[in-house]
Amino acid sequence: MIESIRRYVSSWVVKGLFLVLVLSFVLWGVADVFRPGARQEWAAKVDGTEIPAEAFAREYQMQARRLRSEAGTPIAADDLRRSGLPQMVIDRMIYTRLLDTAADRLKLMVAPDAVTQAIAGDRRFQNAAGQFDPQIFALILRDAGLNESQYLALQQGDVRRGQILASIGEAVTAPNAVRDTLARHFREQRTAQYARLPLPSAADVGSPDMTQLRAFFDDNPGLFTAPEYRSVTAIVLDAAALGKTIAVSQQDLEAAFAARASEFNEPERRSFQQLIFADAASARDAHSRLIGGADFAKVGLDMLSQDPANLTLSDITRDALPAALGAAVFSQPAGVASAPVETPLGWHIVKVTAIKPGTQRTLDAVRDRLTATLRTERATEALVDIGNELDDALGRGLRLEDAARELNLEVRTFPAVDPDGRDRGGQPIAGLPPRFVATAFSTERGSESVLTEGDASTLFVLRVDDVAPAAIKPFDSVQAEVTRAWQANRRIELARQRAEGLAARVRSDSDLASAAAAEHLTLLTTPALSRATLNTHPEVPRPVAEAIFAAGPERTFVARDADAFYVGRLVAVSEPTAAALEADSRALKEQLAQTLAADVVGQFLSALRREHDVRIDAAALDRSL
Repeated sequence: MIESIRRYVSSWVVKGLFLVLVLSFVLWGVADVFRPGARQEWAAKVDGTEIPAEAFAREYQMQARRLRSEAGTPIAADDLRRSGLPQMVIDRMIYTRLLDTAADRLKLMVAPDAVTQAIAGDRRFQNAAGQFDPQIFALILRDAGLNESQYLALQQGDVRRGQILASIGEAVTAPNAVRDTLARHFREQRTAQYARLPLPSAADVGSPDMTQLRAFFDDNPGLFTAPEYRSVTAIVLDAAALGKTIAVSQQDLEAAFAARASEFNEPERRSFQQLIFADAASARDAHSRLIGGADFAKVGLDMLSQDPANLTLSDITRDALPAALGAAVFSQPAGVASAPVETPLGWHIVKVTAIKPGTQRTLDAVRDRLTATLRTERATEALVDIGNELDDALGRGLRLEDAARELNLEVRTFPAVDPDGRDRGGQPIAGLPPRFVATAFSTERGSESVLTEGDASTLFVLRVDDVAPAAIKPFDSVQAEVTRAWQANRRIELARQRAEGLAARVRSDSDLASAAAAEHLTLLTTPALSRATLNTHPEVPRPVAEAIFAAGPERTFVARDADAFYVGRLVAVSEPTAAALEADSRALKEQLAQTLAADVVGQFLSALRREHDVRIDAAALDRSL
């Protein structure tokens, strides 16, 4: 998972979008990063201006949620840290401040209508017809936790910073020679014939004698080495286990329900149609038509060329709308067009189409959920309290077992733990909290660890009782394993010799068909492949497809996968036509320009950072995660 994240954040696609990444903070939460206020811990400083650790923590959590959402799978907090995400987040926040400083120095201004134009032209807010869609705009802002006014204020800074980066990146173009070379490289098509040589079966290679087995065992000690094992005694505190023992009374539930009533309120939601005009005169004209009986959708189509399908915003709460618009929508009776209402986006006319009243859930309706919440909260509090008591007991010099006895805690023993958290039988050991294995293998024999947080819901302390170093297993105990390994190795070697012999004959007379027939092998022919279409032909073994484009001047190749070797020969190499080359060159022009622009922008930002006093408090970052 870590490697996949690293590949994601360092890919050319991301580099090509670097400019967008730097400017995209506004939608995901960097508001008020540099606001003055009460003294608090800082995560970084830019020329003495602090980036609060609290602001860094908020931004980090938002970016972590985005990554998990885009990955479509849970990503552990430790994996996110090791992937470099904390450094990426603080760097982006620093670059935002540096760009603001540069804009101040250049005295850059933002025209009043530039923000509105930028929003209207943002593809994220457009429908399939390429038109600004207020519903999409509202939904994206709602997901980001912003209202319209907040976003407009943030977008102003975005546009201002964008003026600097666009002036740097837009002038970059890719040389024609580079574009043509890459287009020719990806458009070239190759066709090959190949024969598959399956690995022989274990029976076909026979059984080794004792001398051969001993020699193979001695030559490959790494195949037969047992890992280091550690015998561990531990106390593991688990909030989930504690929660099962915690009783929640009716009185507790009633008190919690009263204190958290707002959590169980379902606010009123309204669906409405809206028209947005650039000026008050147009809005008044539209309103006159509507009160005169004109159809709402028809007015939108006639005056704004707005698709009727894109008029409606559904199930919107009042706090998701700008104050003025929210007041109009939630005071307007259903089915009646409102008077024009002004917001920073223009003049709105709305017509409420549906009202979903707010509701208040009863205690019985949320009993199970509230009970689980209280148990979790109390278990977490209990975990901290018990952990403190355990830490105090160990601090008084008590042995681990004595501390457990005093606090009525369970002591667990693990006779053998390997670096992968497995026992001597190779089975995963159940119930090991995060960081447990790493702690066990960083603690000396006979020593106890400090009380360690596995994750937000576990604490543990352990003692390493014994260490069994990694050692080569006795030959007699792995003789069957050695036999299987020898046979597997022999199968590969025999197939390799056969494949290399066949390839040598082909190189000498260039006739793969005759050589394959002599070996009673089936000759297969690939379709015409290009480097851009390798993944679209699953019928061609991947090693063959890759070898086709790595073949040298002799045009013959040998490849292999887990089950077979392949011997092949190129039969055709086709250069792209002039028309295809020109089409690809045009397509590559924009891609290469983006990549080169990203490099230039990156160099500019690095230079900007060197010019200013930038400091990062790594310890504060760690405490904020």
